[in-house]
Amino acid sequence: MDKKKKLTGGIFLILAISMMLFIFYMSSKPANESTAISNRVGLILGDLFIPGFGDWTDASRMDLASIIDYPIRKCAHCFEYMFLGIFVMGTLIAFWDDKRKMEVLLLAFFICVFYASTDEIHQIFVPGRSCEIKDVWIDSVGAIIGILATNLFSRNRKKEK
Repeated sequence: MDKKKKLTGGIFLILAISMMLFIFYMSSKPANESTAISNRVGLILGDLFIPGFGDWTDASRMDLASIIDYPIRKCAHCFEYMFLGIFVMGTLIAFWDDKRKMEVLLLAFFICVFYASTDEIHQIFVPGRSCEIKDVWIDSVGAIIGILATNLFSRNRKKEK
């Protein structure tokens, strides 16, 4: 294995572990803190996309933030695991034999789904949080998107060379 591939694999490994730590950190927040973060994101989105949102009453602004809290949380799940899928796949591509693409895809998916499952179990022990199988499904969809996008990008780069 050449030095460039080792360096690339090492960077992707660091990014994958960092993403796992970030996911663990966010999952460790009690429900009230997690909701406050989601509401702040909702208020930012309102400011960005709704003309005159700043003129609304505080109560109306918070009502909107509360309404979009659920979709924001689920999108966050999907995006976190999309990036995890990219980083895990990048790590495996760097360190794995090119002829075993299907094994790489399956291993990347297994790692991401396994981590999503353990993350949900971890949330049982966080005040106000719960273990939701639908979140594992949403996480898995995000991981699949990241894994397939990385696979497609990797194949296109090899064709260009």
